[in-house]
Amino acid sequence: RKLGIPDIIFSAGDDVLVEFIIAVQFLPMCIMYLGLCPPGSEGTTYAMLTTWSNLAGSLAFDISTALTVVWDVSSQTISEGDYSGVWKLSLFCGLIGPIPLFLLGLIPKNKDDQRRLQQDTNRHYWAGVVFLCVMIATLTITFVESVYEVYFNKEGAEEQRRALKRIIGGH
Repeated sequence: RKLGIPDIIFSAGDDVLVEFIIAVQFLPMCIMYLGLCPPGSEGTTYAMLTTWSNLAGSLAFDISTALTVVWDVSSQTISEGDYSGVWKLSLFCGLIGPIPLFLLGLIPKNKDDQRRLQQDTNRHYWAGVVFLCVMIATLTITFVESVYEVYFNKEGAEEQRRALKRIIGGH
């Protein structure tokens, strides 16, 4: 507000920037996987990657929503001066952020590794089963959480209506 930028523009600008950075980070992974897939299946591979990316984003949102129940970071709590949930949630997020670095060993190290993986003709049945199970579980969790938020979380629905009125009304 001190800079003369309305809250909604500031908030939307932040979201746009974050989404842009996520998309730029996603491109190298797509290029790598498309190099691994057999000729003619590039579209299917890209669809699979974007599906996984979207499911991961949805699941991350669901997990973060659940964590805000564990550590109260609601507007009311913060406006009352209780920041205990904020630092705990920030610390937790800071600690789990580097965990994916342990999976870097799964990525091909160079073009030779990539070619070797591409030429692998073995069928990995159990990898496919795990892939489908994780995808179905993620879809189920996201669906159940969405139904809960819409139909059973009356407190959250009222807070969402008030937030929407503030955004639309500019108050």
